[in-house]
Amino acid sequence: MAVPADWVAFTDTVQKVTFSHPPVWKQRRDNTGIFYGEPSTTAEFGPAMIGAARIEGTDQAAALTRVQAGEFAGVSGLTRERSGPATDSNGQPTQEIAGSYDREGQRVSYLMRTVAGNGAVYVLIARVSTDASASLNTLMGALRTSFAPAA
Repeated sequence: MAVPADWVAFTDTVQKVTFSHPPVWKQRRDNTGIFYGEPSTTAEFGPAMIGAARIEGTDQAAALTRVQAGEFAGVSGLTRERSGPATDSNGQPTQEIAGSYDREGQRVSYLMRTVAGNGAVYVLIARVSTDASASLNTLMGALRTSFAPAA
C-alpha cells in the first residue's frame, strides 16, 4: 500500500510514533493518543481522521480494549462490526476492532489495528464517514505503511 505523495511525515515524542497524514489535516491530542483530522466548515474536524496511541505493559487485544474504552465510551449509536485477529495491509498479523457510531449528526465508521514493537502495543485508528466506508481500508493502509515506532 502506497502512502499518498503529498502526505506529511510527523513524529510525536509523547506517543513515540511516526506516521504521515494529509497536509491540511489538523492535529488533535487527547488522553488516548495523537490524531489528525480533516478540516470542516461546520465543526472543528470533519469525519475523516487517523491517529495512533501507544499502550505499554499489555497484549494486543487488551490494548485495543483500552483504546476502545478511552475513545468510544459514551458515543451515541456505537456498534461493533468485527473484532479479533486479522492481517494488516503489510501482510502482518494484527488484532482489530471495526465499528461505527453517530458523530455530530453523521454516521462514521472506524477501524483500529495493532502493531507491536519497542516494548509496547501501538493502536492505529482510522475513521471516515460511513458514506465513504469503502475508503476506510485505504486510509488505514496508508497510515500503516507510513507508521513506525519512534525512539
